[in-house]
Amino acid sequence: MPNKAGARCCTPGCPHTTDHPRGRCTDCRTRAPTSRAQGYDAKWERNRLAFLVEHPACVLCGVLASQADHWPRSRRQLVAAGVPDPDAWHRLRPLCNPCHGRETQRLQPSAWCSR
Repeated sequence: MPNKAGARCCTPGCPHTTDHPRGRCTDCRTRAPTSRAQGYDAKWERNRLAFLVEHPACVLCGVLASQADHWPRSRRQLVAAGVPDPDAWHRLRPLCNPCHGRETQRLQPSAWCSR
C-alpha cells in the first residue's frame, strides 16, 4: 500500500517527498548502489556459501541459516574504516532471512524505511 501523498523521503537528510511504498523518493532510489558495486560479487558468494556450510544454524533462532550477516559492524562500516578483509569469517554470523531482515532494520534503520 503506498504512503500517503507527500510523505517525506526516509533517506536521512533528503528534503524530498514521495508516495512510493518503500518511502524513498525517486532520486534516492536511483542513486542507491547495486550490491555488486558494494562488493557482493562472485568471490563474496563463494565465501558466503562456504561460511553457511560450516555454520548452518541461525544464531538468533536456530533454524537453517541463509544469510551471512556482517556483525557487529556492517560491511559498509568495515570498508569505510579501511578493514583489509571485511568478509573475514570472524566478522560474520549466520542468520535466517526473517532474523536478517529484523536485524538489518534494527541496526541500520536507514537501509529499510518503515513508515
